[in-house]
Amino acid sequence: GLHLEIIVLDGQEKLMDEIVLKCKTVRDCEKLAENAKRLGNQNIVDEANLRAAQFRKKEYDNGGRRPDIDYHIIGLKDGDAIYLPELDIEATVCSHRTLWYKNREIYITPLDEELISQGHPSRLIRGKWRMKSNDRLINDAYNEIYPK
Repeated sequence: GLHLEIIVLDGQEKLMDEIVLKCKTVRDCEKLAENAKRLGNQNIVDEANLRAAQFRKKEYDNGGRRPDIDYHIIGLKDGDAIYLPELDIEATVCSHRTLWYKNREIYITPLDEELISQGHPSRLIRGKWRMKSNDRLINDAYNEIYPK
């Protein structure tokens, strides 16, 4: 039988590509994303990353540990911007759990700590990151999918 999976990317509903549907594990998805990235096929990269995020979510639903963050499950793609509104600071998504900031890959917690050590107030940083595309708080979007 034909298996169809409707996904939402960039706010648009579409059918997941058949090659992505063939992935049965997080590792399969990561390998496919890697190869597609090398070949410059960004759509497949984004879909494979989303499918990996769905598999990680399923592990959590089956009693696994709550991941610290997963940017892909909340609809962000590699290269999408997140920002701190009060500070005019922006970073981009680098992987499902890392960001790209000032020409390097970094996790959000060390980035928060770095910004605080530079004198920015903690209350404008911790839990204040928003998606550039829809202005939604990252924490709200994440807690909706992975309730505490």
